[in-house]
Amino acid sequence: YRSAVTPPLAHLIMVDNPPQHPEGDFYLLANGNISDRGHNKTGSQRLTFSGISLLNRALFIGCREGKAPLAPLLRKAMTDDRVYGHKTRCDWMDIGTPERLQQLERQLTN
Repeated sequence: YRSAVTPPLAHLIMVDNPPQHPEGDFYLLANGNISDRGHNKTGSQRLTFSGISLLNRALFIGCREGKAPLAPLLRKAMTDDRVYGHKTRCDWMDIGTPERLQQLERQLTN
């Protein structure tokens, strides 16, 4: 990774934007950093976070015990350039609704 002094707090696997989420989540910059700020003029891509990641336990320092959203923690770490990632070209599908799960099941059985 970039620096032993400030190790990354997260590495995210990014994918092309699916039809139901065309605007994506974050920008993948040319240097591998992930940002939520508008960098589209620099040639970076706004992609969708697949939900697959490698997270450093330091990302959670100061968090309360229990369920909490991940996005605010990632965005905070992005301000310090401590979130990296890469775009995968593998097959990926968002199965966040019963209809999309059924679509995947039909696809797999055919």
